Amino acid sequence: MKIVHAVLLAAAMLSQPAGAQVEQTVEGAHRFLMLTVEQGTSSVAIDIGLGMSVTYGVRTVEQCRQEEYTYDIWGSKGVRNRCWNEERYANVTARAHPLVSTAANGACATILKFTDYANPDYADGWKIGPRGIDSVTLDWRKVAKVTANGSYVDVSPSQPGVQFRLASPDLAKRVAYAMEFLRQECDPAAATGF
Repeated sequence: MKIVHAVLLAAAMLSQPAGAQVEQTVEGAHRFLMLTVEQGTSSVAIDIGLGMSVTYGVRTVEQCRQEEYTYDIWGSKGVRNRCWNEERYANVTARAHPLVSTAANGACATILKFTDYANPDYADGWKIGPRGIDSVTLDWRKVAKVTANGSYVDVSPSQPGVQFRLASPDLAKRVAYAMEFLRQECDPAAATGF
């Protein structure tokens, strides 16, 4: 009986303390990103070449013009308003897309899935159509920098540009740390020592 207790005591002393940190791995970083997104509080802004979260918008504007006209057979003249609707097009800044999920695509790529929405009345009468994309793949071998700024995490350069918007600055720091870990682990130049 004393031997069993001694073995159990030795095993308990050799095991990790309760607060010890689990070894950081690429799989763990991908899992952390997935669990963070599953909380439902994260969104992503995408730059497809127009600017961060900028998309194509259209709005209808009523145009009116006063014109002179003849209103009877004697040549009497009057002024009337002639009105018509005219569509105007512009690039407008949209809301960030709610993140739906992330998934590892091998060790060095992460697929981000998000909601591509159409916003019928965004602001000042602008209507925004869907952007036509609902996922982006981040190739960590090509990412040069991951930066946390408040509740935002910028990944650059990546094409398209990606900015994460998280629930808090503390969570943004943790996400940026996991992303920086992935970037460093996947850096093809790391083996050169520089």
